[in-house]
Amino acid sequence: QVVNSVQIAGAAFDDIRLAAVEVLIDNQLVSTFEPDLHHKGVRDTFPTVAHNNPGFNSFIDVSALSAGAHTLTYKAWDTAGN
Repeated sequence: QVVNSVQIAGAAFDDIRLAAVEVLIDNQLVSTFEPDLHHKGVRDTFPTVAHNNPGFNSFIDVSALSAGAHTLTYKAWDTAGN
């Protein structure tokens, strides 16, 4: 089956506010965004996280990828650049 996009969803957090989450496919940057969705599970489990809305939900265009296995990587950056 051929797909044009895949949904990515999750949460990312740190002891200070996150600035961005990067999404890479096969070590190539394909998307960058700031987490901004409420994620109740994170707030309940980690009540001291700095970001009130650490969740993300997005679609990534994969129409240009060749058939076969690929590696999806997330990188999160806080406002201090870590």
